[in-house]
Amino acid sequence: MRYCPTCDEEYQDNVDRCADDGTPLVDRATWEAELARQGRSPIDAKTLAAIAVFEDRFEADELAQDLADAGFDVDIVSSRPSTLGTLTTAVPTTWSIVVPDREKARALPLVTEWRAALESSRAEAEQAAEAEEAKTESEKQ
Repeated sequence: MRYCPTCDEEYQDNVDRCADDGTPLVDRATWEAELARQGRSPIDAKTLAAIAVFEDRFEADELAQDLADAGFDVDIVSSRPSTLGTLTTAVPTTWSIVVPDREKARALPLVTEWRAALESSRAEAEQAAEAEEAKTESEKQ
């Protein structure tokens, strides 16, 4: 297997560059050495817990970055529909935010706060749009 030293994605041996960020892939030993240099260690996928699911990749990226800034080991896992599923029904891709199971309890309150802030900003944007629309309507009359 080969690994992206930037985002830690795992690839088959025949792939040369990361599909997400274009970084040249490295072998496992090189990847583990880079993690050690950064003071990190590989995360066992069996111990990951999903703490949030998004249909919007931008929102998933935003939350993942906020969690990383708060010191969490965090990743985004996509669920891509099968080819058959996309031919027969419209199934959206979703992105799950995952953290090590041992950090789940500490991360969930931050996710709740983040979602509340997002909803608040959406409500403010909606109110501003409605006010602008009302202003435009009154100017037409």
